[in-house]
Amino acid sequence: MGGRASKLLNSVTLGDDQITVAPAGDPGMQSPPPPLSPAIMGPVRKIANELWPNVPVVPIMGTSATDGRFLNAAGIPTYGLSGMFHDAEGSHAHGLNERIRVSSLLDGRRFLYEVVKLYGNSSD
Repeated sequence: MGGRASKLLNSVTLGDDQITVAPAGDPGMQSPPPPLSPAIMGPVRKIANELWPNVPVVPIMGTSATDGRFLNAAGIPTYGLSGMFHDAEGSHAHGLNERIRVSSLLDGRRFLYEVVKLYGNSSD
């Protein structure tokens, strides 16, 4: 990061354009996300529709750190999957007040179990 963006970040965030913020170290291995093919999304949509009819499946890209970036870069498509619903306030993941409804935990467990069974029994 440099130039105008760096100056704006420093003055807005720190309130002092005399302070410089710069990235340090190697940003790590980067790779494009793997494709969301029918072989990947089909089982997800099938089980989601069985458990939660008419609830859309919406792929997202998470910002959390996983080993997926290394596996994807090595040519091994890697995906994350949850099936856990949380409050409108968010999941509060890893916070002091992290919580989830018991029913959501149990439904999410069933969802993951059924999807993994479909993947495991697939001939693709």
